[in-house]
Amino acid sequence: MEPLYPPTVIVRHTHENPRKCSVLPLRGRADVVFLTHPVKERPPLDSYVRLAAEGPPLSPADADKGILLLDGSWRWAAAMTRDFLDVPPRSLHGWRTAYPRVSKLGTDPDNGLASIEALFVAYHLLGRPTAGLLDRYHWAEEFLRANDLTPSPPRFVPEIAFPPYTFVPGRTPHPLRDPAGHLFGRTLELPPPLDPARWQDSRAYLHGIDLFNHGYYWEAHEVWEGLWRAAGRSGSIADFLKGLIKLAAAGVKIRQGQPRGVASHAAGAAELFRDLARQLGGAESVYLGLRLHALLAFTEQIERQAASVSADEDAGVQAVFAFVLRPAKCVSK
Repeated sequence: MEPLYPPTVIVRHTHENPRKCSVLPLRGRADVVFLTHPVKERPPLDSYVRLAAEGPPLSPADADKGILLLDGSWRWAAAMTRDFLDVPPRSLHGWRTAYPRVSKLGTDPDNGLASIEALFVAYHLLGRPTAGLLDRYHWAEEFLRANDLTPSPPRFVPEIAFPPYTFVPGRTPHPLRDPAGHLFGRTLELPPPLDPARWQDSRAYLHGIDLFNHGYYWEAHEVWEGLWRAAGRSGSIADFLKGLIKLAAAGVKIRQGQPRGVASHAAGAAELFRDLARQLGGAESVYLGLRLHALLAFTEQIERQAASVSADEDAGVQAVFAFVLRPAKCVSK
């Protein structure tokens, strides 16, 4: 699947102290490119916006743009900015930094965020996954608390990009059937069958979890349905996957504002998880990395709250569940 937006480009000043650099831990990420200023060979930046202290605010209208971040102390800011004046600036006003520094030159603007904070806010505003961005930032908790933010759920297969949109019937093109769909004309292959003893190795299974946790419910449904078909559509693995498929379907119905559909899918998922728990010796069992008692509590809560569901009328990606699927003994990336 093609990336949804260009990789983030971070330009670091050659004299910047590495020990004070908040973005260096991002080196090695597939979605981030590091350059050193002065830049000898500048990449094309026609589809980028530059994070800056001044300029129009960054907004969802920039969702398909790449991000250019100039990383250097304020003493180098003017020189670095001059080399990239052709890249449209975007500001991030109204956010509070947790980084305990004040420029000796008195040049810190009121909206002077640490570089990693600015990047996190930009990803947050553009609806991009923020998982992992703040993992090695010493003041991460203080920053999130000061701005009433919560980090994105973990990604288990971050190298697989998310789709350009989530399919909500009546709002976005059907990915496969509509000529405007991003998968139109493609034939999707079945994933390899899921081995319950090596579920951590199933990229399709973990990608389905990533999609679900981040609000791509129809897409999670499709990925898990491929595994369900590969499992022969019957048996413990297929029944467990069918339960997850129904959870994803409930997410779609919540987006559509259909209480009966939500309750029906949640009840069906709960029944499948109860049957599997009985087979395995109780709800405390863990299957394919997920705790059955937690899944049962989640599905029962959805069923109880289904009557209060109403359509959100938004075509964007939204995670409608507070519950996050976290496979045991699986390291997020």
